[in-house]
Amino acid sequence: MESKGLNVIHEVLQTRPWITEVKNGEQAMIRWKATSFKLEFNNQQLINHYSNHSEITNKQKLYVNIQHNTFLKCHLPQTYIIRKTEDLIKFIQHLKEGLVFLLKPTNQNRGQGIGLFKNLSQLKILALDHKEYIIQEYIRPYLIEGRKFDFRIWVLLDQNRKLYWCREGYLRLSSEKFNYEDTENKYIHLTNWAIQKDHKRFGSRESGNQISFNQFNKIEPRFQKLIIQKFKQIIVCVFELCIAKIDPYHYKGTFELFGFDFMIDPNLNVYLIEINTNPCLERCSNWLKILIPRMLNNLFAIVIDQFFKKQCTNIFPLDGYPLDENIWEQLCVL
Repeated sequence: MESKGLNVIHEVLQTRPWITEVKNGEQAMIRWKATSFKLEFNNQQLINHYSNHSEITNKQKLYVNIQHNTFLKCHLPQTYIIRKTEDLIKFIQHLKEGLVFLLKPTNQNRGQGIGLFKNLSQLKILALDHKEYIIQEYIRPYLIEGRKFDFRIWVLLDQNRKLYWCREGYLRLSSEKFNYEDTENKYIHLTNWAIQKDHKRFGSRESGNQISFNQFNKIEPRFQKLIIQKFKQIIVCVFELCIAKIDPYHYKGTFELFGFDFMIDPNLNVYLIEINTNPCLERCSNWLKILIPRMLNNLFAIVIDQFFKKQCTNIFPLDGYPLDENIWEQLCVL
């Protein structure tokens, strides 16, 4: 077993006394691995990746697979795929004074390799380090106390192709006030915990620069009724479009936890930014110390306990939810 947040996965699994750890992954009945690289998929093991999850977790593939859907196109930043020199030449025609763009490597996460630019000279410097990447027009964001943020939403696709979303997630806030023109300061624009944790004022306003959905709903009362519904519609639409590519072989034991990242603008328009495989499970704030164990325990109730026809008592309390209530909500069957 290997993954970001390994300790919490162990802790939650240990509440199931019928599960024991083995050193040889080939002999295990359950495998949880950071990546699907070199995984051999079969119908005997529970494996925490779909064989072709990269169809939505690779930034280029995601855009290629959903760009022609009328509904989803309204919820994507303007995106350009750069694979060869001709692609870059075409994009340069879209450079306009006053616009800011982001360059994103296709396969990296946690904010790695992302850069901002507003002119050709800046772009050339950023592009030197990458052969293939995407460019997205920067969205002017809704701000909290003058700071940028995004939403991390957990999504589960279980071994029966049932699609769930976790009713609780979190917002990640930047450490510095927003400035559209300052393209050099990553602490303004990249809200990833892996980036923000190095800022001298990290955690000075919120534990881990993170807040809960309930906290945000007090700031923006339209969140629960309007924005969450849009999140769910986008999630379902992505999987309906891509399920045949994600799961072409119908293995019986594959499931996956995804991290969907969303942003909103001042008019409450919702944008899907990216989808992550193996989302970070670090308990890096007071909220996540409480939420992540409950989220995983309820996920395992759906995936592991049902697969092995076992039951496990929940010991992870969460305000607003009885102990016996699962915080995962089924959206559809694909």
